[in-house]
Amino acid sequence: MFEDCVPEWTNPSKNPDCVLIGGWTVWSQPTTCSNSCKSTRTRTCTNPMPINSKECEGQGSETSACNGGDCPSTTSGTIQSTNFPSNYPDKEDTTFPIVVVAGSTITLTFTDFDLEPEAACGYDYVKVLDTDGVTQLKKLCGSSLPSPINRVTKYED
Repeated sequence: MFEDCVPEWTNPSKNPDCVLIGGWTVWSQPTTCSNSCKSTRTRTCTNPMPINSKECEGQGSETSACNGGDCPSTTSGTIQSTNFPSNYPDKEDTTFPIVVVAGSTITLTFTDFDLEPEAACGYDYVKVLDTDGVTQLKKLCGSSLPSPINRVTKYED
């Protein structure tokens, strides 16, 4: 007695005439970039699963070079106020956008810091915003050297 050729029900040994050629599923999302700057995505030969036929042709995983995530960056730079190391001008309002690849880790490290102290940082301050340009990560003032600020940027959807 032969079964219908339905992948979920078919026992290949009982129905040798049933032949389904296997197909790949869609690729998974890539893994987070590793410290060796590699990312992997996978797929399976289950769309449909092959019956009395060879496995899908091609590879079930794929590794590629990436940046961001845990991949170390050799990119660095320096941001400093106008006239540094002398006093900055009165009423100066300066913005320094930092643009990186989505998924990158950004570390801001302060080597010198001396702004007008005020309890609420209402006059002179350094404000660090998230990628949306609105969410405040830190607001700093005074003369104490701030701790480093680490932030992982969001992956694009």
